Amino acid sequence: MMTEITLGAAIMAGGQSRRMGTAKEWLDWGGRPLLFQLFEGLRTAGLPCLVAAGEGSGERWRRLQEQGIEVIRDEGGSHGPVSGICSALKSARKDALLILSCDLPFADSRQIMHLAALKQELNEWDALIPEAGGRIHPLFALYHARTLPVWEEALAARQYRIMSVLEKLRVKRIAEGYLDQWATFNMNTPDDYRRALAERRRRDALSPGDSNC
Repeated sequence: MMTEITLGAAIMAGGQSRRMGTAKEWLDWGGRPLLFQLFEGLRTAGLPCLVAAGEGSGERWRRLQEQGIEVIRDEGGSHGPVSGICSALKSARKDALLILSCDLPFADSRQIMHLAALKQELNEWDALIPEAGGRIHPLFALYHARTLPVWEEALAARQYRIMSVLEKLRVKRIAEGYLDQWATFNMNTPDDYRRALAERRRRDALSPGDSNC
């Protein structure tokens, strides 16, 4: 018998944003930090959320904690997504987590709920990862908490490539087209940010007053 999977969420915000030149999660998105849009989308989807932050995050993270948002430190220091996911799974109080990067401007509530709707498949798979643009996107994906030992093992061995960890998991690829084509678009550089802003303007022109994307 398939058990009912309980689902939470974790935002990965431990990177140093070297290519962007400023903290990506605090970029302006519709008059507020992008991070707050992600929180809102997760709240609308009914998913409790925590943030995996890097070292030296400072006053901004303390302000979030004061607002009741759980902030945790990357396991064993900041070693990219592997340490963030490991920390999140260790802190999770659910069967599984929706892991999302802090720089996904179009991962709105509709896309989050669409992905979360697949959670029961984690009874048979360790991870559900969308495909887009001919590749998988492991930082907008579902992971079962049973995978924690694999992430811990990778950290202990200093294997920080997320794809190396995924090779040890039972991964189901979610076919391209299931999510919006922009749902997995992440902003690593100023050019990426400008592209995202242009797409937002285009969407706003098509749907005036729609603040969900």
